Amino acid sequence: MTQEISLARKIHAQAWQENENGNFETALEIGQKALNAYLKTQDIFGIADMCCQMSLFYRTWVSVEPAKTELKIMALGYAQTAVDLNLTLGENENLGRSYYTLSKCYSDLGRYQLSQESVVKAISLAEADPTSKYSHPAIILDMKTHLGCLEYLAGDESAVGRVDQFAKDILAQSDYPQYELAVWASGAYLNLALRIFEKTKDKTKAQFYLNQAKEIIDQNPKLSVRKKQFENLVNLII
Repeated sequence: MTQEISLARKIHAQAWQENENGNFETALEIGQKALNAYLKTQDIFGIADMCCQMSLFYRTWVSVEPAKTELKIMALGYAQTAVDLNLTLGENENLGRSYYTLSKCYSDLGRYQLSQESVVKAISLAEADPTSKYSHPAIILDMKTHLGCLEYLAGDESAVGRVDQFAKDILAQSDYPQYELAVWASGAYLNLALRIFEKTKDKTKAQFYLNQAKEIIDQNPKLSVRKKQFENLVNLII
């Protein structure tokens, strides 16, 4: 059984790497194999974690190929499954991550109130357990950038400044992998630029935050997916 669990985790890691490389269909195919391996070992925690990853894979794919809108629904389904599994398990640490994933899916679909409710739950769970692997300040800051963008859409103009500062604070973390920090900070600026354009059609203000994201992306050649997302937003906004 231990060997089978190890195999499931190895397949899981392979799927994640394919997604990072921009091979989304391959990531999903391998991810399904990981889910099957977790099911074989009855590793419910692994299944819930993989469902979060599958949701991410679908979301990343549609962010690069926006015309594939059906992928947003697929992402939502996997995220909701992850939440439901963790609620059933009574597992708060991974529940917070699942709520954050669910929040992102709702946001992609324009369901902003549900998105805000979910990310607030995620932040509360992370802050309530300092021992959680998801309680690192960088992770909480990442969630707060998402919340800030939603608060801005809901009418809080001061949220723009908060998101900007949260992104800067993410980059200032010295005890976390720099790649992850760059992913989150650049993502925060892309999200902010999109929301500003959606709400105001102010291309100049949106472009300012696009440029903030571009600066981070240009300094990190590994951010190939972020670069494509940036290019898509430039085509939409500029």
